[in-house]
Amino acid sequence: MTVDVYSTCKVQVFIGIFQEIFSISTLFYQNFTFPPNPTPYISASGIKVEGCITQCVIGNFPINLINLEPIMNELYLSIRHFLEYCEIERAYSPRTVDGYRLALEQFTDCMKDLYGELPAVTSITAHDIRVFPGWLHDNGQVNNTIRMKIAAVKSFFKYCLKKSITTNNPAAVVSSPKHDKKLPSFLQQEEVSALMDTFDTTTPKGARDAAIAELLYSCGLRVSELTALNADTVNANDQQVKIIGKGGKERIVPIGTRAITALRHWLSMRNQLRSSSYKGAPENALFLSVRGLRISSAEVYRIIHASMREVTETRQ
Repeated sequence: MTVDVYSTCKVQVFIGIFQEIFSISTLFYQNFTFPPNPTPYISASGIKVEGCITQCVIGNFPINLINLEPIMNELYLSIRHFLEYCEIERAYSPRTVDGYRLALEQFTDCMKDLYGELPAVTSITAHDIRVFPGWLHDNGQVNNTIRMKIAAVKSFFKYCLKKSITTNNPAAVVSSPKHDKKLPSFLQQEEVSALMDTFDTTTPKGARDAAIAELLYSCGLRVSELTALNADTVNANDQQVKIIGKGGKERIVPIGTRAITALRHWLSMRNQLRSSSYKGAPENALFLSVRGLRISSAEVYRIIHASMREVTETRQ
């Protein structure tokens, strides 16, 4: 197929993108226009015209318009399958999957800089991976961030070995940079008691804040676990709460007497916090915002930090 780049023409292209690449099987119909331009050119439609070769770039993946075959690098495809594995089979949180995706995008950028092009996943060595921390450091990343990104690369190559994409795991011998050890900050017992007394439990908001603090302290929950709780997950009679933790794993956690008392008091005032202007379906969340919606992690942090400032000088 030859494209005359000196005259404007329309090429009607049926692009069949298989589920292996874009997770859909719908046939797309697109019109592409090539303006007269003798130099390599990328149109607004994503068509690259260079001599007699044209490519349509969709996302990170180019499509060869001459034979309509996807030009898919093995490393890109392996990363895609790994992210799907993390999301579907391992049930990792969206935040974790996004973190892995960003780390692996940066890893591929590093490999492009190192090789001049994107290498096959089987050709990447431990020496290549050891270049990645230095590449991240040169791009302004701190040690803790570098550690997380190296962990993502290690998980990826562990997956590749498990799925027989590679015959060895080059990342297994790569060490992560050390981080400074810091002693955890904590509250003294009298400071915890003082914190619990800072809430005005005669108001719905104060009753909610007290129940949040008591439940976090009594059960040792993550903030994300607390905000995900629904009203029907608490069994006040058995003094237990059902928690859905990381990876969708379920566990039953006992609740202390003070926390149960605070929760019962909050539940008796819970409906008062719903905004009269809110017209949606009743929110099943255990803890509500002032707008009657599920409370966010950011709001929980603000509640606890504001209360701590009144009772301690401990670094929060």
